[in-house]
Amino acid sequence: MDALILLLPVLLLLWLVLRGRKQQRAVSDMQSTLAVGQRVMTTSGLYARIVEVGDTTIDLEVADGVRTTWARAAVGPQGRGRRRDRPVGAVRGVDVLHPHHPRDHRR
Repeated sequence: MDALILLLPVLLLLWLVLRGRKQQRAVSDMQSTLAVGQRVMTTSGLYARIVEVGDTTIDLEVADGVRTTWARAAVGPQGRGRRRDRPVGAVRGVDVLHPHHPRDHRR
């Protein structure tokens, strides 16, 4: 019985380490297969489309004509529940124009 009490925490720790390695491997595999045109989510939650892939960086298009450069490691796995039919930059319930923008006709 004493051996079981000592063995249980060791097995739990081993399971946690192996699970973490599996997740790291999955993210690494995903980052190595990034391609132009693919929609991705950065680790900070920004959704964008890949427009250029370099060795250590990628260029993402967050809206039409708006490109940003990111480290390849900043691209994480896709979040769950992402609506793929919505264009990049479109967020439901959010106005694209600033409230005081001259083209805003609500005034």
